[in-house]
Amino acid sequence: MAAIGRRLLCTLAIAQLVFLLRAGESSAALAQIDRVAESLSANNPAEAMAPFDKSYPDYEKLQNYFDGLTAAYQITSEATVLDQDESPNTVKFTLQWTITLTQTNTPLYKQRTDKIEAILVQKQGKWRIVKFSPIEIFDPAIYHPN
Repeated sequence: MAAIGRRLLCTLAIAQLVFLLRAGESSAALAQIDRVAESLSANNPAEAMAPFDKSYPDYEKLQNYFDGLTAAYQITSEATVLDQDESPNTVKFTLQWTITLTQTNTPLYKQRTDKIEAILVQKQGKWRIVKFSPIEIFDPAIYHPN
């Protein structure tokens, strides 16, 4: 009976360790999403693009959007996780993304909110964004009144 108890404790300890390791993986992936939001708020479009993998299909389009937004506005950017799904080396987030665009030297602002699906994969030990859509919330040419 004692051997069964030790085996059960060992199994529970391993399960807990796997859970903690997976939680660490998703928090490391989420840190990349936070990096995008914080970099936009800091008016740093190059840093906002850093977590994106070059294979991301809309890489250049999103880069142009980020460049255009940061040139025209002071940005406050926030991402909230609505849902997440994990598998080995992949994390999928459903995000509620809100950006507030304040025109330079004026109190005028626009606020945009959208749900974004982001998929991150681990490549060479780093989390990279390979899917991020829709991206129209970041289009500087679109006007969304308050």
